[in-house]
Amino acid sequence: NDALNLATNDDFDFSDDNYTLEGFVRPPVGEFSSNSTILSRTKDASNFYRLVLLPNANFSFSYMQAGTNHIVTGGNANGAIFYHVAVSYNHADSNLALYVNNVRHQTNSFSVSNHAVMVDAPLRIGDTTLLSQDFSGHIDALRMSKSLKYKTAGEDQNDHMI
Repeated sequence: NDALNLATNDDFDFSDDNYTLEGFVRPPVGEFSSNSTILSRTKDASNFYRLVLLPNANFSFSYMQAGTNHIVTGGNANGAIFYHVAVSYNHADSNLALYVNNVRHQTNSFSVSNHAVMVDAPLRIGDTTLLSQDFSGHIDALRMSKSLKYKTAGEDQNDHMI
């Protein structure tokens, strides 16, 4: 199980503007015993965002700000199959949406207001801290964009390939 921890960087802010996080995820074969962290940025237990695979085989994205959790969940997954997973935040209507294989599964309306509190938090890929376990599947072509988009090809100057 490989994991990547990236130093603090403003490019990883889930800011108060449009934002998209997307990538391809292949869960491991077998049962999922706990929340498996695909990607996370954790300041503390009250301020974080994370994309996980739940024990019930659904993908879930949580954005916790000042102890209030905003969650979108869906897209039942099977092991050994790649899924395109995207999370987009639309600043204009304050909606967070989860897409799996081009299907929108759930939205949650909230306003991002305290993203600055995450300034010292590293970005962890396939690794976690106190919130769940490491992800033992495969993660590919992860992209974080400070724009509202949902596509897997093409780049602009705001894309950050990892």
